[in-house]
Amino acid sequence: MAAPERRSAVSFYPTDHPALNITVKSRLVQLLREKQEDLAQGLAADFPDYKYRCGYAEGIRLAITMCDEVLRELSER
Repeated sequence: MAAPERRSAVSFYPTDHPALNITVKSRLVQLLREKQEDLAQGLAADFPDYKYRCGYAEGIRLAITMCDEVLRELSER
């Protein structure tokens, strides 16, 4: 049985600039690097703060993955 087609979580509009996704992804990658450096430097005040910072970084990773999926979808059009 074939897997159901996954609908995109992102909508594109005619007014969107073609480089929008690439720009957003590059800024997210930079933000992730900064957050990872903060974690590596031990800036978390305590374990709950550490968990929060890890979750924040994971959220950024998910957003980067979504950018990659959008790029793939655009290339298939």
